[in-house]
Amino acid sequence: MIRSCVIGVVCLITAAVPALAEQVFLVVAASNKDPALIADIGRKLAPVAPHGLAIETGDCGEQRHLLAFAAEISSSSQDARAALDRIKATIKDAYIKKCDVKPGSLLSLRISAVDPSIAAVPRNAVNWSDSDRISAVLPLSQDASLVIVRHFVEAPDDPLEGRRERILLARSSGERVVLSDNCYNLGDPSTADGLIAFDCAREEAGDQLLHSVEVVTEGGQHLKEIEHCRKPKWIDKMELACQMEAVRSDGTLVLTPHRVHIELGGMLKR
Repeated sequence: MIRSCVIGVVCLITAAVPALAEQVFLVVAASNKDPALIADIGRKLAPVAPHGLAIETGDCGEQRHLLAFAAEISSSSQDARAALDRIKATIKDAYIKKCDVKPGSLLSLRISAVDPSIAAVPRNAVNWSDSDRISAVLPLSQDASLVIVRHFVEAPDDPLEGRRERILLARSSGERVVLSDNCYNLGDPSTADGLIAFDCAREEAGDQLLHSVEVVTEGGQHLKEIEHCRKPKWIDKMELACQMEAVRSDGTLVLTPHRVHIELGGMLKR
């Protein structure tokens, strides 16, 4: 169970406790700054590298942050060399890279830094940036993190041009739980005794983004969504505070402190 904390204060301190770096050997098919290119290479290599991952080189401790497609990730240099021979039949420039995996990174969790669906983003999509194509991780504790899986869905006339963000609770044991399948612009997660609260951007009012707070269990059960509220913070085991949002006629955003009592059955008492 994740202890009560708020991202940026207690959790990051907990996650900063030194951990032994895992050493692996990556069979790198390509590296580039362009996430769309890396996703496309991953798509093309899927038949021969079904377990390949897009990675960020910073997850290996490098100062220069590039993206790469690792067709194979092995703890054995011999296994990596065998995989290299197979990949070279398709990608002649493939090579082996030794990597000391940064604890708590996407690579340590074996989650792709660029979701395979990104390869399908239309080239003429005008509002997509590279940051919309690259997934991210937020540590909650030494063995648990929230992962923001930025992905693409085919949705004609969609105001977000198919941009989506799925939120996973990922543990170092390999356990994965979907907490939200559509949470754009995740902010300010807070945990308390097996419960997690976080806000998601839901709508626009003039120039202002309006949010909802989602309250879920670590097992993925949805207890409550609090509309037009942001910055959740657990006060005690079942008491949650957030900032209620309102937009004035002149476009000014007004935030008002608000408290709610969360029932485990999903009922909300005001």
